[in-house]
Amino acid sequence: MDIKITDTAYGGFGVGRTDEGKAIFVPFTVTGDIVQVAITEDKKNFAYAKLNKIIEASPLRVLPICPYVGTCGGCLFGHIKYDSQIKIKENIVKNAFRKYPYTLDKIKVIPSGKTGYRLRCTFRAQNGKLGFYGFKSRDFVPVKKCLIVKESLFEKTKFFAVENHLTGDVYVIETDDGITLGHITSETSNIKSKNHLEGFSWNGFKIGLEYTGYHTSAGVIGVGHKTFFQANRFLLDEFQTVGAEFAKTALNITELYGGAGFFTAALMKNSNQLNGCEIDEEGVKLAHHFGYPIQRSDAGNYLEKIKETEVLFMNPARDGVSNKVISNILRLKPRKIVYVSCNPATLARDAMKLANYYKITNMAIFDMFPDTFHVEIVVKFIKI
Repeated sequence: MDIKITDTAYGGFGVGRTDEGKAIFVPFTVTGDIVQVAITEDKKNFAYAKLNKIIEASPLRVLPICPYVGTCGGCLFGHIKYDSQIKIKENIVKNAFRKYPYTLDKIKVIPSGKTGYRLRCTFRAQNGKLGFYGFKSRDFVPVKKCLIVKESLFEKTKFFAVENHLTGDVYVIETDDGITLGHITSETSNIKSKNHLEGFSWNGFKIGLEYTGYHTSAGVIGVGHKTFFQANRFLLDEFQTVGAEFAKTALNITELYGGAGFFTAALMKNSNQLNGCEIDEEGVKLAHHFGYPIQRSDAGNYLEKIKETEVLFMNPARDGVSNKVISNILRLKPRKIVYVSCNPATLARDAMKLANYYKITNMAIFDMFPDTFHVEIVVKFIKI
């Protein structure tokens, strides 16, 4: 069928409708495209389709700089002009909050450099070739270069895969001073060459450096073989700064989901007293090594033991916060909450749960992942 794309949705899909009004989600399209599509999955109220042909191109469309856009599952916005990507992402966030009872006035959008921004990445290797999976598939897409990954990181990983004739998943991260660590989930029998990576874990073994530090404006943050770290090397310092600014002038701060101390380092400069928690064991060990006061605990259990706090700072995973965390927030009634999220839907859901007691006064949308649909959002809630 032929349809006009009238919206662009979170998840990387353009959205069109049939004559009967049924929504059709089509990857690698954008608002304004007129396209020929074929239905791939038909649901009761909506359907997924693949793009067969562009009949009329949207003015928001651009020729991708990457030859793998349309086959690789990574850069689902790679065909969209960058200024339009920014506007689309802002609208996606606003749409997630369409039922929120307060007006979102102070929204700041922070753009990023488009190429070479990723300091960490998970690759797929197959018979020594490096690549990714295709969109919504397990089809291997070999790539000679990935334009969004730091060039030195890609080259090191590529040569590591070639020399070991590797098949498996490869997670790698490179620090600001060029130290590269990785975690290899290998389907081959052996790692013959240890070149190119300064340290990595593989099949239960740890080889070379176990950890190192990444220098940020707020301090050195620990990096291990598998620990979580922010991905965009161009926005790290501003991300820390905005998070800490939203939480500033506090006598005491409680931090949930602290990781290895990425925001902790900045928060400690703004408070006389800070305590925090993280469930990941390796992250907590790294935090302690670099001097950040993070305890190992589930966020809900940790907050349950807190008797009072002036500011609550939290950076949960994509699923957002649990009802146990919400109930303890309402018990503690902190003056201010700073919430960092990578998922507009769960952020909006949790904001609705707090809406009778807190309202958002500031929001910053970081384009941490240009050419993809992903964002990072920092919001400040004030007690009503």
